[in-house]
Order: sequence, then structure tokens, then C-alpha cells
Amino acid sequence: MISRSASYAIRSLSFLTSSPDRPWRLRRTIADATGVPPSFLGKVLQTLVAEGLLESRRGRGGGFRLARDPRQITLLDVVEPFDHFRSEPRCLLDRPSCSHAAPCSLHAQWRPVRDTLVQALHDTTVADVPAEPPTAAGLPVRR
Repeated sequence: MISRSASYAIRSLSFLTSSPDRPWRLRRTIADATGVPPSFLGKVLQTLVAEGLLESRRGRGGGFRLARDPRQITLLDVVEPFDHFRSEPRCLLDRPSCSHAAPCSLHAQWRPVRDTLVQALHDTTVADVPAEPPTAAGLPVRR
């Protein structure tokens, strides 16, 4: 129900939350810990920096870290830059215009599901998501 980018973002922030002292972490370290391809991860992390959820620092001792307390970052904050749930949702059938006034055939069934998902994302913080090693989450381990 969420994009791959949003899923990678949640996994990355969850990993960064696992250390209470908020150390700087290299992209490669985050990729290894989460099973996310490093090239894809770079784009995801830069989006999170632009949204103010992460800080980044170049050079020795640099990398990425959380910009705020993980209890103040909702999963909706993390997912929104990738999936745009706060704005009018895209049609499940990808129709250019789908609304209450001009609904598609799935609008009535899909809208409550979407609203429930958005509420769950809003009610869950990054601190609520435990970090899991890729193998525990059923993800492939990069070598």
C-alpha cells in the first residue's frame, strides 16, 4: 500500500533510531543494515534531508542522522514525500480525475481503506518501529 521508496525510508529511519545517541551513519552502513540498494538509498535519504527528517554532513565523521526525536516523526511524515497521502489521493485505477463527485468504480471501497491507512501512519512514530536486520525481516542480505 506504500511505495518501495517509502518502505525504504521507514526501514532507514528505524535503523537510525536504534542508537539512542544519534550517531552519524554512512549511507553504506545504513544500506548494509537495512538491505536497501545503496544507489536507491542515496535518493531516499536526500529526500528525507530535504524534508527536514534527517541531517547530513559530508566528510570525515559525516553521514546521516535523525534531525528530530523519533517520537516526533510520524510514519505519515516519512511516507508523504514519496506517496503524497495528505493531498487528494490518486485514483486506484489511475484515472486522471476521481472524486466523490466523479468516482471510479472502486472509489467507495478504496476511500475508507486509504483513510484507515493514513490514520495508522499518522498514529505511528518512527520510535514505534523496531529496527530489524535484513534477514529477520525476510530481506535479502547484500554481499
